[in-house]
Amino acid sequence: MQYYTKARKNMVDCQIHTSGVANGKILEAFETVPREKFVPQSYQDVSYLGEDLILNDGRFLLEPATHARMVEALDLSPDSYVLDLSVAAGYSAAILSPLVTTVVSIDPKKPSLDKAQEVWDATGASNVCGFKGKLCDGWAEDGPYSHIFVGGAVSEIPKNLVAQLQPGGKMILVVKNKGQQFGQVTMVRRAISQDNETQPDNEVEYSYVSLFESACPYLPGFEPGDKFSF
Repeated sequence: MQYYTKARKNMVDCQIHTSGVANGKILEAFETVPREKFVPQSYQDVSYLGEDLILNDGRFLLEPATHARMVEALDLSPDSYVLDLSVAAGYSAAILSPLVTTVVSIDPKKPSLDKAQEVWDATGASNVCGFKGKLCDGWAEDGPYSHIFVGGAVSEIPKNLVAQLQPGGKMILVVKNKGQQFGQVTMVRRAISQDNETQPDNEVEYSYVSLFESACPYLPGFEPGDKFSF
């Protein structure tokens, strides 16, 4: 236990803080949430390395510095209502939990969702609501959201997810073109125009800006070409 406590502090001091993340609440979240609890036991001792951690079944944890920079860029507040789309059995949702009012987290597999729920309960992340579903579908039932965190790469900005944002809401993701090693961490903002609320998903208006590069993997269902079930 002491080993992981020290590993978390080193991760924050040597990887996240030095990458430019200065928000004290975000630094505290990364230093407090037990990253090792959200990965299989065989990966726990390497869970604090400064790179994307590739797990099994297409799952991965974002590089800590990239993850923290993406969270900081969202400019969350205590009343933010966030949809989290990630594949690391609840770690991203646990990071968001102390920063916002509610996190809706989607996982394609019930066993992974059940495991995440156990860790959320153990770590006091009581404001996280987990549902089984496809990441690429989002979770429109409980939207719209003030923010959407997409914890991985997508081949193009998914308009169906933009439509699940409140007018003026923000989504962060990594847009990576087919065949490229690096993608662009991109901030998407839904237009504030009230006409947007009644438009079809594929006509919702939005703007976007690229922030920095990331070589993270594609999320299942967001790859170039045909989608597949995860």
